Amino acid sequence: MRAESVNDPSMNRSKKQMRPEFARYHPGVVFSYFVAVIALTFMSLQPAARIVGLLCAILIVGWQVGLRSLLRSCCFYVVLIVIVALFNALFNPRGLTTVFYFLSNPVSLEALVYGASFGMMLATVLLWFSAYQRLMSQQGFLALFSRIAPNIALMVAKVMAFVPNLLAQGRSITATRRVLLAEGELNESVVTDLGGSLKRGRIQQGRIRQGRIRQGRENVLFAARLSSQLLEWGMESSLITADSMRARGFGSTKRSSYRSMRLTHRDGIVLVVLAVLIAAAALATYVLSTSFSFYPYLSQMLPWWWHVPTVILSILPLLCEGGERIRWRFLR
Repeated sequence: MRAESVNDPSMNRSKKQMRPEFARYHPGVVFSYFVAVIALTFMSLQPAARIVGLLCAILIVGWQVGLRSLLRSCCFYVVLIVIVALFNALFNPRGLTTVFYFLSNPVSLEALVYGASFGMMLATVLLWFSAYQRLMSQQGFLALFSRIAPNIALMVAKVMAFVPNLLAQGRSITATRRVLLAEGELNESVVTDLGGSLKRGRIQQGRIRQGRIRQGRENVLFAARLSSQLLEWGMESSLITADSMRARGFGSTKRSSYRSMRLTHRDGIVLVVLAVLIAAAALATYVLSTSFSFYPYLSQMLPWWWHVPTVILSILPLLCEGGERIRWRFLR
């Protein structure tokens, strides 16, 4: 931790509540890191390189959100990869290694591998953006680009913050509905009918089925009402924000920041290390991509040590976190 945080009472908080060490660096360092890893994800074509990138992104996101939240979200990414792989294999006739036939059409191994590789790229990019939202603050992004393009910077920052706020508002409304349902204030007729039949021991299949149909209709109507409420909330929030900014004179002068964000010696050292790692990882990615081909046959992959620069670059936040903890223990 930094020297000024030695007497900070927040040190007594749990590790989940503590801010990651990598997020304490200058916003230019954090932004450069994410631009590099996302660009390398798009550049890499070899399946092994994309597997390595996906595992590193999972490691970074799991370090931030925890194992349980990561496992819940991994189901979506697995389904995404499988759907993209199957879709590409069924509609792509290229490749000479036939795996099976679908409606008299051959499905090749090369098309399956190419689709799975493309799906892993999409999942990796989504994971990196998820990590970006947790490590890159909105204030830091505005401090980087507010003087260059203030309107664009503000718009991008608001768009990045809109989706998490919208999801949080939706979860709040859904939780309120569940509480009301548990107390019997919503859908009272269905709950009463089912509860009475359970107590009397005369459960009728028709009544239960009718109650389920009613419950399904209530869920569909609630989903429609929830979409309308979230739309109204988003528009109202946008209008309130616009009026507040106009009242504060946004755009009349150059924007200032209440938080000092200057490059320190530590930030400079990390930037130099980051530049070296980006150059090495870009060279390795270029060699891996140009030496591999999917069609007509899968070509041979290069040895594993070509992935080392990409791995070190991807887990740089974890290395910074571990180094700072070791330094803090040594100082104590």
